[in-house]
Amino acid sequence: MNLSERLVGEIIGGRLYRQPHPAGRMPCGGPRGWWILDEPGLHFVRDNEIAVPDIAGWRREHLPRIPRDARFEVVPN
Repeated sequence: MNLSERLVGEIIGGRLYRQPHPAGRMPCGGPRGWWILDEPGLHFVRDNEIAVPDIAGWRREHLPRIPRDARFEVVPN
């Protein structure tokens, strides 16, 4: 089953649960030049695979700015 871009799906106990995709989060400046975000939308393999982890972090040298549309194509550190 496909989900729209506005929904996030999670399978728990064999059942699919859907909820709205996070609309973007305020980054938390981490130690020594890190961006730490909760529930970022990670887009991989030309949008064929999308993951939304609970938390992710990037070094600012690898991700100088947070994307405006909450789409992250840079792999977290």
